Amino acid sequence: MNDMDLPERQLNLEHTRTAEELIETLKNENPIKGSPDEILIGLYEDYADELERYAVLRLRSTEHAEDIMHETFLTAHQKLHGGEQVENGRAWLYAILKNKMMNHVSKKTRQKTDADDEMQRFVDVDAVHDQKSNQRMMLRTILEELEDIFSEVLILHDIQGLTSKEIAAALNISINTVSSRIRLGRKKFKMRYQELQMEGLNE
Repeated sequence: MNDMDLPERQLNLEHTRTAEELIETLKNENPIKGSPDEILIGLYEDYADELERYAVLRLRSTEHAEDIMHETFLTAHQKLHGGEQVENGRAWLYAILKNKMMNHVSKKTRQKTDADDEMQRFVDVDAVHDQKSNQRMMLRTILEELEDIFSEVLILHDIQGLTSKEIAAALNISINTVSSRIRLGRKKFKMRYQELQMEGLNE
């Protein structure tokens, strides 16, 4: 994680993008060139793996994540063949994925599964030392405890590596809101991390 001791400022978590901010987000971006199938293949090769990792982290189930991935790229295929123009392919796919996950969660009760074991091949496959394993487990625990609006942007920004601009486009919120959520989310993460460390020392 990056330095979390950043200046506080008043947050407006429900802030939506103004017309000026939307124009800024899309400025200097041009539609991706190629046929619908060529664009889809390129997007799949570039982003499928990171999208699946994100879906697993959010849904805590590899099986459900794979289903959502299939639906995401099926929808992308339909949109591209329907003539939709895509400027930022990464943000566009995350927006589709987020909608699919929201639909999934609204239809089914989120249950505890064996996702923790299955996630090892994504986030813990190279873990050799117990200390590293414990740190990764602590990371997942804290992210699960955080409110969704904070864990979502932290995963997208600090784990998946999306820019604030890409996150704003994917979540349909302003860049200012993204920055505010990242800053406050990091503070919350740091506080909880320190609490868990103290608990471990006192055991």
